Amino acid sequence: MATPLHPRLLSFSTAIDAPMATESEPEGMRSYVRVRPCDGAMCDIDLQSEKEVTLGIMKTNVQGTASKELQTFEFDAVFDPNATQEKVFETAMRPQVDALFSGRDTLTFAYGPTGTGKTYTLQGGTNPEDRGLVLRALDDVFGRLPGMIACCTIHLSFLEVLGNHAYDLLAPEERGLFGHVNPRKKLRLKEKS
Repeated sequence: MATPLHPRLLSFSTAIDAPMATESEPEGMRSYVRVRPCDGAMCDIDLQSEKEVTLGIMKTNVQGTASKELQTFEFDAVFDPNATQEKVFETAMRPQVDALFSGRDTLTFAYGPTGTGKTYTLQGGTNPEDRGLVLRALDDVFGRLPGMIACCTIHLSFLEVLGNHAYDLLAPEERGLFGHVNPRKKLRLKEKS
């Protein structure tokens, strides 16, 4: 395992005084897209390959005439609407768990508009086979630990970034007077030099 080099420059946590970075080579970000099932009338998406997706985007010119413009985007992998949680985990998340155990820092984030399936992909559904990427990654991490080390400390963050604010999704829900749920507290971003 790599040895810590220096404190990270950014941290959302107030509980850890000096989180440490590990020594690893810079690596390019990987991007994956999961196409959500949709009804044909409301959806103009064509899966070109396991790495490309074409969208029909409506454009309106200055005269008000609408036309459809096709744009193709390439990703490291494209998951069709029938892709299972297991398939998404094995392709997109297991390599990150492997990287973690080789001493590299990892980060996973889901990005997209509301209602596009980010929460389902990360947290999953009610059936065991619908477990999301986070639970599958935790199972994988904790499954590997007993054979590797006798004692360790694990720090886990699960954040939602909405606009210019970050929220701790593992913080307990706070209740106010008459049982009303208080608004979530925004995390304070700290910078260290």
